[in-house]
Amino acid sequence: MGDRLFRGVIDFVKSRFIEMFGDPISNPKNIKQVYLKEISELITKGSSPNWQGIEYVDDETQTLFVTSENVREGYIDLSKKKYLMDEFNDKQKRSVLKKGDFLINIVGASIGRAAQFNLEIKANINQAVALVRLKQGLINDKYLLTYLNSPKALQMYETMQVSVARANLSLQNINDLEILLPPIELQNQFANFVKQVDKLKFEMQQRMKELEDNFNSLMQRGFKGDLFN
Repeated sequence: MGDRLFRGVIDFVKSRFIEMFGDPISNPKNIKQVYLKEISELITKGSSPNWQGIEYVDDETQTLFVTSENVREGYIDLSKKKYLMDEFNDKQKRSVLKKGDFLINIVGASIGRAAQFNLEIKANINQAVALVRLKQGLINDKYLLTYLNSPKALQMYETMQVSVARANLSLQNINDLEILLPPIELQNQFANFVKQVDKLKFEMQQRMKELEDNFNSLMQRGFKGDLFN
């Protein structure tokens, strides 16, 4: 039920995106296009801890290590966490994450999945993930996140990717992604819509959890015979 709800929310948001901005592939509204590098202050990627001689640790006080497995379509999945010694950040300073950074998978079957990192914790990434840090005030985060997971972006990824042992994108490919840049007022309107949808999704998730908890409690009472006493 939760997965279906999340998928439905994504499809609902994408439908609104097309309604407001048109099909991003054909661009029927002739929206201005820029390259991602023009609206970014940093585009880079991480590294393998093995290459740096850094070990994984079972210590949540150290650095969270975000891989392509964690970068889902539109969100960061931390159900499986990995940590590295903080020393990794000293060796890979450019890829230390900041709240608000965008992450795009650039290797393997999950190429093109994009999410935004919205945590204020120590974190870094591996070589299968590109980091995009935006210039302030040029584009709305929620608008860009939807765009980066749109059919237009997926089409660009497919055209650009190189198949070797595993399909991959280069950082130059990420720099050269074409981004539709409508007026910021329209972007903000779309972002407000997404916020309302997210709020509704959260409320529905809370209700579903309450129903599940009540059902489990009822089942336990049933097994104990308490229902009929």
